[in-house]
Amino acid sequence: MARNGSGTYSRPVADYQYDTVISETDVNTEMDDIATALTASIAKDGQTTPTANLPMGTYRHTGVGNGSARTDYTAMGQTQDGTVNWVDGGGAADAITATYSPAITGLVDGQICFVRATAANATTTPTFSPNGLTARTIVKDGGSALVAGDIAGDGHELILRYNLAGTQWELLNPAAAAVATASTTAAGIVELATTAETTTGTDATRAVTPDGLHDMTSLAGAAWFLDEDDMASDSETKTASQQSIKAYVTSSIAASGGGITLATMQASTSGTSIDFNSIPAGTKRITIMFAGVSTTGTSDVIVQLGDSGGIETTGYSGNNVDSTQSGGVANNTGFILNNLQGAGDGADGAVTLTLMDAATFLWVMTSTMSDDASTNVFWTSGTKTLSAELDRVRITTVTGSQNFDGGLINIAVE
Repeated sequence: MARNGSGTYSRPVADYQYDTVISETDVNTEMDDIATALTASIAKDGQTTPTANLPMGTYRHTGVGNGSARTDYTAMGQTQDGTVNWVDGGGAADAITATYSPAITGLVDGQICFVRATAANATTTPTFSPNGLTARTIVKDGGSALVAGDIAGDGHELILRYNLAGTQWELLNPAAAAVATASTTAAGIVELATTAETTTGTDATRAVTPDGLHDMTSLAGAAWFLDEDDMASDSETKTASQQSIKAYVTSSIAASGGGITLATMQASTSGTSIDFNSIPAGTKRITIMFAGVSTTGTSDVIVQLGDSGGIETTGYSGNNVDSTQSGGVANNTGFILNNLQGAGDGADGAVTLTLMDAATFLWVMTSTMSDDASTNVFWTSGTKTLSAELDRVRITTVTGSQNFDGGLINIAVE
C-alpha cells in the first residue's frame, strides 16, 4: 500500500543492509509501490485528474489566473472587479445583447445579469440576449410591461433577473417615471405636459393650484405645492418658471390606476349571461352600470367574479334587501342585485367592486338598484375572496338559465 489513507507513505520492505544480498523481490516490490504512490499524486503540469475532493486544510491556491469557463475557479480579482456577470451592452435599444466571459451557455431561474444599456427603450417589449441565447422580453414589477424610458438611455446600468416560469427577464431597477411639466395660462388654469427633464430644488416637486392657494393634498408623494406667487419669486424655482414647474403628476396618475377606463357597452337583450373579460391587471375598482336590464323570468340577477381559473360560483358573503322587506336574501353563488323583481321588469343602478386586500384577492361589493316597474329599491353588500387576481366579471341569474331580454350593461375600471 503506497499511502496509509491519511497521505503518509511507508516503505513496504525493511531497510537494506550493508554487505548482504539484496532480494530482487524486495526491490521490485518497493519500486512498484513507489510507482503506485507517484501515480496517485497530482502532476504539476496538469496531466493528473483528481478522483476525489481535495481538502485544503484552511490553505488556499495562490497566484491563480482569471477563470475563463463556467467550471473554472474565479480569481478574487474577478470577484472584486464585478466583471464576471457585467458587460457593456450591445445590440439595439429594444434588442439588447451582451457578451459575457466566461460565456453564459444557458438560462436558469433567478440568474442575474448586469449590463450597461446603450439607449433608452422605445417600446414596451424590449428584449435581452446574453451570449447569443434566445432573446427574452424584459418586464418589471413581477411581469408588468415596461413603458418607454424605463431603460433611461445610454449608460443606464441594468440589473436583470431571469424568470424561468415566465421565460422573461425582470428589470429590477427601472428608471423613475417621467414627471410632468405644469404651466399656467393667463386665466390661471394649470396645463400639463409630460417631460423627462430634471429640475433641482425642493419647489420643483410642487404643482400649481388655480386659486393661488397651497394645495396640501398628496399626489403620490408630492405632499406640498406652489402657488403662482411662489412661481415668480421663490429662488428655488428659477430654472422652472411658469413654463416648467415639475410635479409628480405622471407618477401620481400611475399610482392611482391611470384614471377611469370605460369598457365597450353590451346590450343585455339575449343570452343567459353577460361577461366582461380581460380586466387589466392591477385594477382596484370596478363599477358595473345597469340601464333597464330585464330577464324573461323571476330568478334574481347576480354578479359573479372570476380570475384566470374562471368564474367562481361559491364563497359570496353578505345580503340583498328590498325597500319593502323587513329582512333580506343572503348572497350565495353571486352577489344578488334585485330579489323580488318580476319578469320583464327593468333594473337601473350601479354595482361597485373595490379591492380590499391585493395579497388575498379580497373584494368588497356594494350596490343600489331600482325596479322601473315599481317603487322598489334594492341594496346589496358583501365580500368575495378570489383564488387569484380578478380579470373578469359576469352578470347572470341565480338559476343561470334565464335569458336577458332588455337593457344595457357596461363597466368602468380604475
